[in-house]
Order: sequence, then C-alpha cells, then structure tokens
Amino acid sequence: MSELTVERLRNHPSVQLMHQFAINMTLCQASYDITLSKHHSWIVRKLVRIATHLLASRDFILNAIIIGKGSQYEHEVMHAITRFIGVAEQVFHRLQRIYEDKNILNLS
Repeated sequence: MSELTVERLRNHPSVQLMHQFAINMTLCQASYDITLSKHHSWIVRKLVRIATHLLASRDFILNAIIIGKGSQYEHEVMHAITRFIGVAEQVFHRLQRIYEDKNILNLS
C-alpha cells in the first residue's frame, strides 16, 4: 500500500470529525463519539470529553470575531462559515467516493 494511501486512511476518520464538527460546533462530543472515539483508548476518550467541555460556544467565538464591528461584518463571517461548511462537505463526499471506489473503507 502506498504511503499516500496510508495517510488518507489515517486521516479519513478525522475528515468525518471535521465535517460533523463544522455543521454544528455544539455537537462536538456527539461528532467525536460517532467518528473518532472508536479509534481511541478509554483514557483518550475521557480526555476528549473534558476538552469538549472547555470549548467556547459558537456564539462566543462569533462575538469575539465581530466585536466592535458592524452587522455587515457579522454577515460576512456567517457567509464565510456557510461556504466553509459547503466546501468541507464536498471534500468529505469526494474522499468517501474515492475510498468506496478503491474498496478501502473496511479495514477489518
């Protein structure tokens, strides 16, 4: 198996996590549970649970970005986030098709 293929396989669950996380940051823990938790030990899963409790909310982050700026800037930020989510979904689905075509989704 080529080094590039191995790297793609290694990153595939991470791509799933980013895709799930970008849709709604408040679902971070659920996204992790669905995608990456099965690849981690008990201690790592517990540490991720602690880390997700320390994450700032989406509203807090958005307010920090737009503080002192007008509503037009808020609209631009929201538009950029929406575009990012769309692109992330496209990347995820393209990678999914590649993995399906190469029959490398099931490694067990």
